[in-house]
Amino acid sequence: MRGAAVAPGPASVANDVRWNFALPEGAGKHALSSFRRTPGPAFLDDFRPRSTWAGVYDPKSRQFLAYPSGDSTLLSGAIPENLVPRNGHHDVNNAFGQITLKDYDNPAFTIKNWENDSLSVDFSAPFNRRMPWIGGDVVPQHMQEPIMDALRQATNRRVWPDQ
Repeated sequence: MRGAAVAPGPASVANDVRWNFALPEGAGKHALSSFRRTPGPAFLDDFRPRSTWAGVYDPKSRQFLAYPSGDSTLLSGAIPENLVPRNGHHDVNNAFGQITLKDYDNPAFTIKNWENDSLSVDFSAPFNRRMPWIGGDVVPQHMQEPIMDALRQATNRRVWPDQ
C-alpha cells in the first residue's frame, strides 16, 4: 500500500559487524585505537599519569582513534608521536577519515590516563558543536557506554566517565 508506514525490521547484520581497519605505518605510534596495528595497552605505562588523548568514535563502525594531546609527555620527558594540540579532535577526525576513507565528523571525547591503571573519559568537546544532531558539546548519552566499552576492549583497563 502506497504511503503506508512500514514497521522497522530486524537490525541489519552489517550494523553488527565491526569493520577491521589497519592503521598505516606510523599512524599508530602512541595512539589508542580499535584498529589493527595499534600498540598494546602496555604502552600506556610509558606515559606520565594524567596524560590525555583526543579521540573520535564512529558509531556506525564502532571504531575509535585517539592521539595524545596537549602537554602529554612520556615518563622519559619525551614528546609522544602523533601529538595533537589540546582539543585537537579535528586533527584526529581527519586522520580517522584518511584511514577509513569516510569524510564526516565523528563524536569527540577526551581520555585521561590515571595512576591506578584506569582511564577516564570526558564526553564534552567543542568539536561536537560541528554536528547539529549532537546539539552541543556533549556526546549523546546512548553513545557513551559503547565508547567506554571500545576503550576497555582496546586497553584492558578500567574505564569510567569523567563527570
